[in-house]
Amino acid sequence: VRGTVANTTAVNSRVKTSGKDAHAGIGGGAVYPGGTVAHTTAVNSRVKTSGKDAHAGIGRGAVLDGGTVAHTTALNSYVNDILENSGSISNDQLLCQKADLRVLTANCSSRTEFLDALDFSNSNACPVNAATVSTGVTASTPTTASTAAKESTPTTASTAAKESTPTTASTAAKESTPTIASTAATASTPIKINDAEDLAKIGRHPDYPLDGTYKQTANIVVTKDYQSIGNDTHPFTGEYDGQRRTISGLSDCLVDTLKQGNISRLGFTDTHINSTKTTGLAACTANGTVSDIRAENVHISTSGDNAYAGIGAGLVGGGGMVTNTTVVNSTVETSGENAHAGIGGGVVFGTVANSTAVNSTVETSGTLAHAGIGGGDVSGTVANTTAVNSTVETSGTLAHAGIGGGIV
Repeated sequence: VRGTVANTTAVNSRVKTSGKDAHAGIGGGAVYPGGTVAHTTAVNSRVKTSGKDAHAGIGRGAVLDGGTVAHTTALNSYVNDILENSGSISNDQLLCQKADLRVLTANCSSRTEFLDALDFSNSNACPVNAATVSTGVTASTPTTASTAAKESTPTTASTAAKESTPTTASTAAKESTPTIASTAATASTPIKINDAEDLAKIGRHPDYPLDGTYKQTANIVVTKDYQSIGNDTHPFTGEYDGQRRTISGLSDCLVDTLKQGNISRLGFTDTHINSTKTTGLAACTANGTVSDIRAENVHISTSGDNAYAGIGAGLVGGGGMVTNTTVVNSTVETSGENAHAGIGGGVVFGTVANSTAVNSTVETSGTLAHAGIGGGDVSGTVANTTAVNSTVETSGTLAHAGIGGGIV
């Protein structure tokens, strides 16, 4: 059974594939049996395929028997250079009401002040979507449909993080053995992360355990030899609250493996990560919760086969949730086979909700390497994805592309 993509809005955006059998759509590139795509809106956007047997559409590029696509609206948008108009702003002033209203008005106009509105200091005045996401599909005219799966995806609409004066710090000495437990931190007495030296101690110093509760007190700039927190055998299970601060200069995931713990209210700026493994900005692998993340001028690139890439996480596991991710002027790209890429997550088995990309690009070049804004390969749930002035592109064979999800 594949996943669900709901409430996808693309304005002034583009989805493009050039490989054989590489399908492209706004909601989903390819919708497989058991997959569902619902409530897709495209305004002034383009979908184009140039490879042999590569299908293109707004709701989906290709839908297989048993897949469901419903409630698709296109306005002044093009599919392989053919104009698609199935809606009207004049008839529906709320066409983009499910989008991120910080960057779009309800009638799909880009807010001229959106860059200011996306700043952490203003984000409380412009919250993401509704507090509760309901993605049940009740379409009367589904495309190649079976009964649509219903799901309720609770999300907490919150805001990303707030900037203040950066604090540049030296890199602390790194210890090889992760520290799992300590009595240094409790929920009532969180450990303060004041600089890069403190950050480097998490999981490597007995007073900074992997199950600790942390609060970042200042903007932090790390050095190029930064090492991720935890690993697959010793995951981070604690709580990291960025308190609307930023981290700049990461050369690897902030957290390698997140399990049951959470990362929240944190911004990332001016970051370049090049990797040969599954990589995400907040977490390489998330089986916990990543929420209220903002990334600006972030560039993530992986080059290995099966090396997924994302902003919220490279891999969002079945127990993982990534919510309220905002990305501006950033890129996520992969070059390996089966190396999926997305903003919310490269591969999504869990839940991704409220992902917004502005002036950003997701791109893959490998065979079977799917790409999307919400998620590249979606077997879980992706809800409330907004793309403005953004591009999703693949060039490999059977590499599907979409805004909501590459393959659903």
